[in-house]
Amino acid sequence: SRGIGPWTLSYLALRGLGDPDAFPATDLGLLKASAQLGGPADATALLDHAGQWQPWRAYAAQYLWTYLATPPTRQETPS
Repeated sequence: SRGIGPWTLSYLALRGLGDPDAFPATDLGLLKASAQLGGPADATALLDHAGQWQPWRAYAAQYLWTYLATPPTRQETPS
């Protein structure tokens, strides 16, 4: 469908309006990061899980995006 949908509204609330509780649960990056961290991998379950972060879900979104964008660190093994 065309037009402004739920993802766009949530993203604009987060970035444009500074809403600390905006959480675009259908964002593919959030879903991927959540799954990599052992969390929910689908939008409905992620939104339900994110309920525990209210009223600061936008900060959780920023954390998940940062996690996804940060290259993994290499663990050095002692010799």
